[in-house]
Amino acid sequence: MPEIIVRRASEGDLERMRAIWREAADQYATLDPRYKVAPDGEAQWETALRSWLVRADTAVLVGVIEGKPLGYLVGMVEHGRPGFLPERYGYVSELAVDFHTKQGGMGRALLKAFKGWLAEQGIAHLEARVPLAQPIAQAFWRALGAGKVYDQMWLPVGSSVGE
Repeated sequence: MPEIIVRRASEGDLERMRAIWREAADQYATLDPRYKVAPDGEAQWETALRSWLVRADTAVLVGVIEGKPLGYLVGMVEHGRPGFLPERYGYVSELAVDFHTKQGGMGRALLKAFKGWLAEQGIAHLEARVPLAQPIAQAFWRALGAGKVYDQMWLPVGSSVGE
């Protein structure tokens, strides 16, 4: 089985990362109709990615097999709620793997590298928003020992329910 190499992403990885992002974004929007990909979503995402690549508080990692990026993780250092500890924690903003990847372990390899980066920053824990509509992602995080901390709620602003 070919080795998974995890490294910092670069501008040269952008095209492959964009393709993986599009695949994941389309699935996300299909599984939960509350989310829709913007007409210029790829361009917006690419602009954000370019800014993340140069931020000191953000790690953009790619998982590479035989020279081809097949997964990526965007993680950052966030500040905790005022008056609570920890003051800082890691946050996985995005974790996506090419759906056609035959070899398992890509998500775990990316997360392991991110956890190493967080440890270098003096960070002791991380958080991730995991969509309820994605049972595979839910199972991935649970298998790693992650636990639910709170429920994130969705309410349209124009809703008359409960008024």
